[in-house]
Amino acid sequence: MEVTALDCGEGEAVFMVFPDRATALINTCGVGERSVRGISGSRWNAGEEIVSPFLWSRGIERLDVLALTHSPGEQRASAEALARNFKIGEVWLDTTGRSPAAYALLDDIKHAGARVREFEGGERMALGGASFHVLWPPARRENETLPSDGENLDSLVLQISDQEANILLAGHLDAKAARALVASGEPVASRLLQIYPRALAESSEDDFLHAVSPQVIWTSGVRSRGRPEALRAPEFRRPRFFRTDVDGAIQMTVNADRLALRVYRTSTGGGTGAGTGWLLTSPASSVP
Repeated sequence: MEVTALDCGEGEAVFMVFPDRATALINTCGVGERSVRGISGSRWNAGEEIVSPFLWSRGIERLDVLALTHSPGEQRASAEALARNFKIGEVWLDTTGRSPAAYALLDDIKHAGARVREFEGGERMALGGASFHVLWPPARRENETLPSDGENLDSLVLQISDQEANILLAGHLDAKAARALVASGEPVASRLLQIYPRALAESSEDDFLHAVSPQVIWTSGVRSRGRPEALRAPEFRRPRFFRTDVDGAIQMTVNADRLALRVYRTSTGGGTGAGTGWLLTSPASSVP
């Protein structure tokens, strides 16, 4: 399995290629795109300016799955750009916190010809030989009401498994939700972990990282709004730690016996984005 975390600044996008050559894109780098202007003065579109050039450089014409695990409304412009530029088989959407913009995105995706599937806590999906499992929020029984004690239900946690390769996309999981997830008994152990900086700082204080026991952790930066203490590498069994906004895109190739890493930066040496003309800044390396 190949996993590439793109350089998106504050957002994130993860491109995956499975052994049967099926492809999936998890999120679209689209956080904050509504408030940022590009060079031309038009609104910056990460799907058009980061994700599409990367996929074209790989010769990709079709995505089997586009999954949006958080804030579909914030990713609307990026998702629409990807639907224009590529053939998309299915779009998977998180159903929590649905907004009018998210409903509009649903309509746009359907008009583009993609099948839409809504997922929620506890659900399992399959793509080729891989399994996608929503670990958080937990599955709810029929007629069960949402708790009123501030439980974090918006931080969707997705685990992707293919034989010996487990990847955990933890997003904005906070300390309370992390403790609840570990206490639930769900098998969270994963070789690769993606998590946001603040969530990483909070979850490092409890048993979450020990339960996951990752070999590689990566996070996107939060640039000027970031707290410095939230962006340090965790002190836990010395996993390899990366920030995509500092280290560039990270490509991880995983099988039962080996994990190879390659890190790329843009050829211009600055700015956010995949673009074209990447420079290989470190050779593929094995992680024990």
